[in-house]
Amino acid sequence: MYVMITILMLGNNMSVQAPNIVFNDMASCIKAKTLQNKILDLTKPDADARHVTNCFKITPDIQA
Repeated sequence: MYVMITILMLGNNMSVQAPNIVFNDMASCIKAKTLQNKILDLTKPDADARHVTNCFKITPDIQA
């Protein structure tokens, strides 16, 4: 199981975004990551805005 997390950065401000989606495999997560990166590149509010998106493996028995 995999989750995708995005960190948005603008100046000294940061925001963490994590959609409520669990991916069954890394390939699916990477597809979503690629789409997320394209959307963020096209809609960034400022030339200095940056983002980092990564997929992370989680164990099925993780507790909230």
